[in-house]
Amino acid sequence: MANPQVDEDSWTTFEKLLLIQSVYKHGDNYLAISRTLKHHPMVSHTPDFFTVKNCANKYNSLVDPLKNEAEIEDEHKKRSGEYVNVSKLLTDKQRMPWTAKLARQLYHERIVELKSDIKLTEKKFR
Repeated sequence: MANPQVDEDSWTTFEKLLLIQSVYKHGDNYLAISRTLKHHPMVSHTPDFFTVKNCANKYNSLVDPLKNEAEIEDEHKKRSGEYVNVSKLLTDKQRMPWTAKLARQLYHERIVELKSDIKLTEKKFR
């Protein structure tokens, strides 16, 4: 059997959005997340692509940059003196949840894709 773990860039915006929504719904239960993606009628990959490992790896690759941004932002605020008291730094729980932040970003990307598809389709029928 071929290795279903292919290039991470092959995930579509819709699949990434579905992944993030599934993480929001199921937490870190990647077995349930994997099943959700495998059985969704609109994914472009075969079901064997959405393994527990692939789903977890993709989620981590999406959320890690956001975590790094938050750490850099906090460090910058500490150095600039914006925070007089270090205890005033936002905790992960006080920040917008990573899944919500990613969902918002991916939702906007998906809207742009759909608008582009609509324009292309309209051109075909003119």
